[in-house]
Amino acid sequence: MTAPTLQLENSARVHARLRDWLKEQFEFESDKDQCLIDSLDGISDFKEFAAALAREAKHEEAMAKACEGLIKDMQDRKARREAKAQRLRAAVAWAMQDAKETRVDAPDLTLSVREGKETLIFDRDPTPEDAARGLAKAKVVCSWDREAVSEAIVNGNNEAALIAHYEPATPVLTIRTR
Repeated sequence: MTAPTLQLENSARVHARLRDWLKEQFEFESDKDQCLIDSLDGISDFKEFAAALAREAKHEEAMAKACEGLIKDMQDRKARREAKAQRLRAAVAWAMQDAKETRVDAPDLTLSVREGKETLIFDRDPTPEDAARGLAKAKVVCSWDREAVSEAIVNGNNEAALIAHYEPATPVLTIRTR
């Protein structure tokens, strides 16, 4: 755990102890008693601390989203640069062939051009008939049926229990901004 989360954990424990102490000392019957709530707010910084960490979480999420945008922009920029490099290479290869030069020596590099190999391009997707003729490989793709596995587990099917299990639910924090 990081220091702020340890501080929050400590603050929560102190807050809970203060609530218990106030309820015992002043005989509050409900955690919803406004006097108890006001007293706790006056002597505990838990709510402010939790709110501050929630604000920090929102800030970190926004920064992650900004990074995502930057990454997308950089990936686009990378793709444009790679495409430009391919166009420049193609132009140099064409020019060398047109000039009937197979080799160019420069102080920092050497260029050479030769005939490439043919590329096999498929014009359609394979069919089961193509696989039967030995021209394609057949693949079987399986995916889990979540509803069927869930129902089997609930009904006590041991085989399904070897396939999947339920994780305990974790608390969900919702942060709404105004």
